Amino acid sequence: MFLNINHLPFIKGYMNRKKTKPLLCRACVIGTIFCFLTSHVLAQETFSIYRGNDSSYLSSSDRHYTHGIKFIYTFNPSWKWLEDWEKWNKPNEQESATAVGFFGGQNMFTPDYIDKPEKRNAKDMRYSGHLFNGMFIQKATQNDFEQMEINLGIIGPSSYAEDMQKWWHHTTGAPKPIGWEEQIEDEFTFDFSWQHKHKYHGWTTLDKLDSDWIIHYGFTAGTVYRHLNFGATYRIGLKLPGDFGPGRIDNYQDFTRKTAAPQKSTYFFLRGDGLLVDHNRFYDNLSIEPAVGQLQSGFVFLWSQFELGISYAVSTHQFKEQSSYDSFTTVTITYRF
Repeated sequence: MFLNINHLPFIKGYMNRKKTKPLLCRACVIGTIFCFLTSHVLAQETFSIYRGNDSSYLSSSDRHYTHGIKFIYTFNPSWKWLEDWEKWNKPNEQESATAVGFFGGQNMFTPDYIDKPEKRNAKDMRYSGHLFNGMFIQKATQNDFEQMEINLGIIGPSSYAEDMQKWWHHTTGAPKPIGWEEQIEDEFTFDFSWQHKHKYHGWTTLDKLDSDWIIHYGFTAGTVYRHLNFGATYRIGLKLPGDFGPGRIDNYQDFTRKTAAPQKSTYFFLRGDGLLVDHNRFYDNLSIEPAVGQLQSGFVFLWSQFELGISYAVSTHQFKEQSSYDSFTTVTITYRF
């Protein structure tokens, strides 16, 4: 039996697209494979899938942030420079732990009314995709958490977002997207992010329920995003884990936590976020809002080595020409070895 490349959007797109920059694309793909293989060799401890989608879970349309997926491997190596970073700026009496992660994924963005361009606002998002990979390091004590991340990728036709969306919509019978020929051209991307979290143990009058507050703040600086972020998360539930809250595609969970014994936990969370925005590459043709807010709520379930998170978020306008609020759903799955 011969393989039909028409059923494989990435291979077909690579062979047919004239505007593809093979060097950038190969670098991104090879980098992702290398990161995954390296993490496996170095005593991998967790594997996670983060999946985000716009409000199409609740309606039938794609708009703005349409789709995102990220695969993450993490482990706890004994690297000298990592141990030095762990000890830096930490009280000697506090126990701490570190983790290293490699990731790869894709984000997709579209204008409103993907199959009816005549209904679109004259000033709306352009079609665009982002294929990326990178590395992050984390360290945590009982109440403090810090993370640094480097993200390398490609925006443009070489991200294969066009091929993926058209293939998926053809396979599922969804409306055919129109306008990908106007997407952002190929360009290399680099972003650096830093995040800090601090946990305050809460209280509740209900028996067997635990609660806590987690504040977070940080920044991202690079060619795709430049912003400051800040916010807080409230959790309440049964046997809260000793981590720093649920993860999502742009804000990882705590991977430093050891798995000495299986545990069971269920909790509800409510998270508020604020961004002070200087640059967003996907809004290059629009007037960005300098301040953006987001409210997210959801549930997390832990059972032995498995962790499942489901959440729904609503965001304020991210550019001035935007006609209505955006919303998206995130599902995270983690297996701890």
